Amino acid sequence: MVLFCGLVASVVCIGICAADSAINAASAADAPARLVIVNAVYGNFSDPAATTNVTKTVAAMVNDNALNFHIDNEAFGADPAEGLPKEIKVDYTIDGIADTKTALEGSRLRISANPPVPPRKFRLVIVNAAYGDLPYGQARDVAADLTDMIENDGLDVTVDDNTFGDPAFGKTKELRIDYKFDGREKSITVQEGKTLKISARIELAKLHKRIFFFSLWIISGILAISAVVVTVVLLTRKWKK
Repeated sequence: MVLFCGLVASVVCIGICAADSAINAASAADAPARLVIVNAVYGNFSDPAATTNVTKTVAAMVNDNALNFHIDNEAFGADPAEGLPKEIKVDYTIDGIADTKTALEGSRLRISANPPVPPRKFRLVIVNAAYGDLPYGQARDVAADLTDMIENDGLDVTVDDNTFGDPAFGKTKELRIDYKFDGREKSITVQEGKTLKISARIELAKLHKRIFFFSLWIISGILAISAVVVTVVLLTRKWKK
């Protein structure tokens, strides 16, 4: 009897341990991925003396296993390369897998270990966007930056290096965007120093303008055809007389 009770107790203990292991494994699977900042350097990489290690500062910015911040001297409390274009290089791991990301001064650095959030359906969708010495000089892709700046299905953004970084130091730059608004494909180019404005009101005004000119073109065509018909009728009557 004692042997039987001991056997039952052992089976129950093994079952409990197995259940605990399964729960712990499930919890580990559901746990969020860990973002670890290994090393971060900010400055002008053409001169090692014009850089500074900002690993601790960047690591302190990690929130909910993600990084998303504007890169400038204020973020790091100093300018390691005064008057020169700068960038940041971050070495990190997500779940132990190593990776590296760089970003220019004036832009945003985004790193996340979290699953992507399903995108909200915007009326305004940025398809392509580039800022720099266009069309053939140095430029950077700023589509993600502009998407983050969308508010109330619109954009009101100053086009300059403070907003997008400086991909072409000393050059006059411009912003070129291909976008969709309510599914209609559009493009716009804005010079450095100007303001990019896209909104439902502006797009509606553009649509009304196109409709007006199209209607004017149709009416002008009808009037022209009518004038020709009247002229032909009058000439025909004159010849008959």
